Amino acid sequence: MWKKEDFLQQSRFAICHCRECQRPFAVQKEIDYAIALLKHNGDTRAELHRESFETCPECKRQKCLVPSDRIELTRHMREAS
Repeated sequence: MWKKEDFLQQSRFAICHCRECQRPFAVQKEIDYAIALLKHNGDTRAELHRESFETCPECKRQKCLVPSDRIELTRHMREAS
């Protein structure tokens, strides 16, 4: 007779911590697999994407924000004649 326990498997994967904030956000194996797929498809610069892949979405958003002192709020408008 089969027991339910005979069909259960457990796996442990290393967690990837964000390069910026150090919070855990993904399984390292997932990131390694994505890079391996890029390499397999001929991307010779696949390893260069690792830093981006190992940065959490929140830190990526923060990194892409422009500081408010660099935002040009004035616009050049022609006067209606």
